[in-house]
Amino acid sequence: MFQHQNICWILPVCAVLVSCGPQDPAAPALPRPAPDAKWDPIAAQVIRSKAKLLLQAEPSSLHWKEYGDACLMNRWPEEAVVAYTHALALGQPCGMHLAHAQRRMGSTEAFQTAIEFLQTNHDSECCVTVAHWYLEDGELDQAEQWIRMADGPESSRRAAASILLEIERGNFEAARALLDPLLQADLPAHMAPLAVQIGRSTGDQDLLDRFAAIRTSGGVIPNGPLLLKIQRLDRTKDADDNRALLIRKSYPPSESIPRLRALVEQRPQDAFLRSILADALYHNQQLTEAKAVLDAVYANQPKDSGFWFIDAVVHEKLAQSSRDPTALLGRAEASAAEAIRLNPSVPESFMAAAQTAERRGDYLSAERHWRKAAELSTPPEAGLKFQAAAWRNVSQLGELNRAADALLELMEKAGQDIPEVRLEAAVAAYRAGRLDSAAALSQSLDPRYRSIYERRIR
Repeated sequence: MFQHQNICWILPVCAVLVSCGPQDPAAPALPRPAPDAKWDPIAAQVIRSKAKLLLQAEPSSLHWKEYGDACLMNRWPEEAVVAYTHALALGQPCGMHLAHAQRRMGSTEAFQTAIEFLQTNHDSECCVTVAHWYLEDGELDQAEQWIRMADGPESSRRAAASILLEIERGNFEAARALLDPLLQADLPAHMAPLAVQIGRSTGDQDLLDRFAAIRTSGGVIPNGPLLLKIQRLDRTKDADDNRALLIRKSYPPSESIPRLRALVEQRPQDAFLRSILADALYHNQQLTEAKAVLDAVYANQPKDSGFWFIDAVVHEKLAQSSRDPTALLGRAEASAAEAIRLNPSVPESFMAAAQTAERRGDYLSAERHWRKAAELSTPPEAGLKFQAAAWRNVSQLGELNRAADALLELMEKAGQDIPEVRLEAAVAAYRAGRLDSAAALSQSLDPRYRSIYERRIR
């Protein structure tokens, strides 16, 4: 087991550790250059606000470090290197921050800077970060040594690095052995891609079924505590998009809405942020407000398929209670088609198209869209629900017995855990005149689904 006291032996014996900062603490020229016009305006404002503090009579090492933080998090690593280097010269212990900036510049000095910092500031999570860099560069033996030096409390980042190391070496059974204990609890979302990769390589369908549908916004080894502490400074568009997704995931719609509105007010032309806000409003039954949020950028023809999906479901829902739904359904249909055109691999877009076609009485198109949604769905449960919806439309086309037979067979696959399939089977059996089967199936539904069944057979 490597100990942090032996950290210098990771470099070749002949290597000379370089200083992280200049010996001459002369400050860089002030004022600092402003971000150019290509910068995101909100991100640039964060940088400018920290740069202003350097114009005080005697800016401290902390001021320089915080300016470096703003530059690092808002994609200006070259300027972050200048700031962190001077902060180090003034005594601020920000060597690992400097290493991050150098890494983002593509400089190999990042490793030397990190090693010198960790000689006197051993940090387990920072060791994982260095291991991650070596993994990215294909230096697997070096990565293994740094994983071993991450000797603090076990973390999901260290576990992910260990599993990724075995995958990179082609040792999928060893990777699975490391994964197994983690499967006994809730596997962190950032590790889902590792589980999927192991599942594909070992033919483990259970892993694929459990984790293939999980979407993550970061890498399999996410940012460590050092960057998480300054992540609030990141106001790039990507960061705000991830911030919106996290808000939507972490809070119920009523609490998400004011937080998302604040982001939209800062980026009023951002269609993606508006689609997340519209989704929260939709699930909070505020359909008119959701439509208004989407209408504000509709004419811009956004290139984000998620915007068009949300636009489709909002307008299809509005059509349900409209006296004249023609225009609303027309927009829903067009938006679903645009969502599919922009990204034909998303099952929810076909679901939106299917719902709209079904609402218009175009059961043949609805069946086709539902089947495509089922084909694209990774979780078996979602696929079974979409298949059931497809057979519902077959029944609407007049093939009552064929639909009933197929749904009864599908129900056997679904078991008791997917009530939507059992509901469709009960309705199809009733429509086919199989009243005893329909009655028995309806009695097995919970009160909510039984109420839906009774409403649909009237």
